[in-house]
Amino acid sequence: MNTSSAIEKTPDWLRTQALSRPHALAIDDGTTRWTFLQLDIASGQLIRKLSAAGIGPGDRIAWIGFPSARAIALIHAIMRLKAILVPLDPKLTVPELQWRWLDAQPALLVYDSSGLTVDLSSIGSMSQRMAITNLPEEPQDLVSVPEVDLHRILALVYTSGTTNRPKGALLRVGNFYWSAVFSGIHMGTQPADRWLFAMPLFHVSGLSIVFRSVIHGSAIVMRTPFHVETALKALQLEQVTLASLVPTMLWRLLDHGLAQENAQHLRMILLGGAAASQDLVQRARKSGLPVVTTYGLTETCSQVVTGLIPWQDEPKGSSGCPISPTTIRIVDAQGHEVPRGELGEIWISGPSVFAGYWHLPETTAESLSEQNGQRWLHTRDVGVVDQNGWLTVKDRLTDIIIRGGENISPTEVEHVLMSHPGVIEAGVVGIPDEEWGQQVVAAIVTQTDITSQELRSFLRNRLAGYKIPTVYFKMAVLPRTPSGKVQRHVVRHTIQSGDVLSLP
Repeated sequence: MNTSSAIEKTPDWLRTQALSRPHALAIDDGTTRWTFLQLDIASGQLIRKLSAAGIGPGDRIAWIGFPSARAIALIHAIMRLKAILVPLDPKLTVPELQWRWLDAQPALLVYDSSGLTVDLSSIGSMSQRMAITNLPEEPQDLVSVPEVDLHRILALVYTSGTTNRPKGALLRVGNFYWSAVFSGIHMGTQPADRWLFAMPLFHVSGLSIVFRSVIHGSAIVMRTPFHVETALKALQLEQVTLASLVPTMLWRLLDHGLAQENAQHLRMILLGGAAASQDLVQRARKSGLPVVTTYGLTETCSQVVTGLIPWQDEPKGSSGCPISPTTIRIVDAQGHEVPRGELGEIWISGPSVFAGYWHLPETTAESLSEQNGQRWLHTRDVGVVDQNGWLTVKDRLTDIIIRGGENISPTEVEHVLMSHPGVIEAGVVGIPDEEWGQQVVAAIVTQTDITSQELRSFLRNRLAGYKIPTVYFKMAVLPRTPSGKVQRHVVRHTIQSGDVLSLP
């Protein structure tokens, strides 16, 4: 199948909803409720502000802040100006943000100071800044917007990698469009659909919901950052029909009493972002909740396989079946497809596969290949496809740690740990955790006595909180390959077998 589309442009998605359903709810962020028409007007106001700042096609616009109605309006304004969105994690430290800023070289930083703890003024090169302030309430004319060009780049989204630096995945407008269209066909759409938005905007899972809303005409019920009481109340009172959750969120909601009887409008919960235990899935389903597992990547613009309801025919532990026209291939080390039922690397082809990595042509070439006119993404995840086409993700070829839906590069954490004067070597791994999916732990070789608390304090201003190891183990030497790479699987086994002592 050739994944290129004959459709090159579509009418503007938000404008389509503003004209056909002007008074329908578009977004409720807990303090602001906008219809599609009001969201369209707000986007136009931000277009005027960005244009006055000299922003035009191809310019990269960094955004930092927590999700809000104004942030959604900004995203639509950036798309309409044919600029490129660079969403940044507001929980990152100054050095982490500084690196992304220097890598992406944005023309402007737009921010919302609500809830921000990082001091943006301390990031020297971030001189071109614009705050999102309260927008005027008086009615304004709709700005003229171009058609949506499906081929151009819409977002540069950073994703953790196997090196100590993140990679910027380049996502086209069409990646989001076709992801929304085909996932809607797979899951079904309803005029009264309301998405519980509990994911961050720097995750592709959050961005995908933004565009599905205006493509499907569904409302967003935004409750971020995630707090279990707030999310539970929204599920119970706001007629939410769809929710995207990571296992940690679902775990906490169940502990606080979420069940089908008190969330009667729910028709599907998408559970992804990290490996979910079968105990968690079965516990939710026994509560009557319509939970389906899903698997996707930043490079595939979110989900590529998703379960179905009813799930009686679903294989145990499966992540779901491909969302047509996505194609899944399981290959061996030479890139040859293996028979159904055999393990191998997961390759993915389809219109939601990304364009490549920002300024990393060699990495892009290693991750994308073309065979018989099809572009294939090499996921470096290991899985198996059964005779009926259901995919089960077994493991990762890389050592990325996924904690509560957050991707963590162990190499990045190791490099920061080894910048401590008392740490000679460090090996960071993830170990299974029922609530978080994985916990981050570190094995270190030291030249002085050191405590866990001292290491946590040292890392606190250098790494985002979710990246900081929870437990530290002292080893005399780290196991390494002949080429000098830390054997993380050996470190993990040593820790789990209890053959090493933790630091006080």
